[in-house]
Amino acid sequence: MIEIITFYLITLNGIETAINQVPSDRRIDCLPKPGANKTTCLSHKCIWDDGHYFDTTVPACYFPPDTGYMVAQKSNFSLRLKKLKDAALNPYDIDIPEIGVQITNSHSVLNVRIGVEGRYEPTVPLPRACSTIEQHFTTEIPDESELFILRIRRITTGQLIWDTSIGGLLFADQYIQIATFLPTDKIYGFGEHVHQSLKHNFTKYTTWPMFARDQPPDPENPYRNLYGVHPFYLGLEKDNNAHGVLLFNSNPQEITTGPGPHLIYRAIGGILDMTFFPGPKPEQVIQQYLEYIGRPFLPAYFALGFQFCRYGYKSLIEMKETIERIQNASIPIDIAYADIDYMQRYKDFTIGKDHWSDFKEYADELHRNGMHLVLIFDPAVQVNYSSFHRAIEKNVSFIEWENYDQVQREIQSKYPLTKGTKIMLSVVWPDWHVAFPDFLDPEPTTVEWWIEEFKLFHQM
Repeated sequence: MIEIITFYLITLNGIETAINQVPSDRRIDCLPKPGANKTTCLSHKCIWDDGHYFDTTVPACYFPPDTGYMVAQKSNFSLRLKKLKDAALNPYDIDIPEIGVQITNSHSVLNVRIGVEGRYEPTVPLPRACSTIEQHFTTEIPDESELFILRIRRITTGQLIWDTSIGGLLFADQYIQIATFLPTDKIYGFGEHVHQSLKHNFTKYTTWPMFARDQPPDPENPYRNLYGVHPFYLGLEKDNNAHGVLLFNSNPQEITTGPGPHLIYRAIGGILDMTFFPGPKPEQVIQQYLEYIGRPFLPAYFALGFQFCRYGYKSLIEMKETIERIQNASIPIDIAYADIDYMQRYKDFTIGKDHWSDFKEYADELHRNGMHLVLIFDPAVQVNYSSFHRAIEKNVSFIEWENYDQVQREIQSKYPLTKGTKIMLSVVWPDWHVAFPDFLDPEPTTVEWWIEEFKLFHQM
């Protein structure tokens, strides 16, 4: 009898594991941090896979598919969601009990916002414009009391573009996550990162962080976040229709691509603000995206030419010799760049006295030869020299701490021009602390001062 009961319990245990188990190519990591183990995993009400070692990129601890929120109230294109009871835990924070969903159609562009009122959003007015074309998306939302699943479908073909039935919706103050099945593995975009190909590789789980960072590309460490942040991708569907998705957030964020094919998006603040562009041609997707966020300035014609830029010149002589070698090798060059090496101790609007004193004459020489010169300036101004002094006199806005009690007074008091202010000081290239001009200042003062500094520099 004891043997029969033991066998029965083992069988039930095996059935439960089989029911909860998610195939290795469709998982969402429940503990996306080092040191995950079975005990911690189960304490988070997630599923542990003892046989995951065949592929270290496959999550060993993963969310059950029913992780997320239920639809508490549904009204047209507005929903109220409630966190499911006894659901798997957020790995870093406590999920907000109730969140809202707002779905908006702007001509042919679909926008979905998930979050709560009062959370930070980038101060960028969107959309700038939206075009009307024959392509549209439709949304499918479950009924009240059911698990919230967002399905977005192309009307003309019935193709699912997004399908969050994979689970994993989390929304805490400092950890937000949404995941979706994708209709294709032909996904292009995100960044800025080092890639061997434009198309993302969905044969394994790969995480790509996005947070602007002064870090040069390194092929040995391709998964690092670099200078740019572009939370946008273009997908090419099986029938060659194309769509685009913008995940609009300015907090540190990341995406994980999985073999499903599926996509997991995470951010540590803000809201989920997702915009879908129907295309259906790839170039139309990009046109719709640029209409939505605003087109860049048309560059000067010469900027389309051959350019050479490097950091690390020891002197103007070294820069001259480098440009001459390029020309002597008959390599086309239209534009020479000078990085911050030319500055006096890396201060904006200065020229090094010892090794760059003839820089103005060299600029004139390049111009006579039909070339252009581009100089690099950093948006970080040392707080104890003439440019900053003029900024304070003109009441220029700088990035500030929100409250006075956040100010690092022992640093602030070192400099007469910042003492008693909320200006946020930092350390970058110059010898002393720097401040960052607030170019989003609605008053023109900051931009006018910045332009005037360029004029003074040009007259040197």
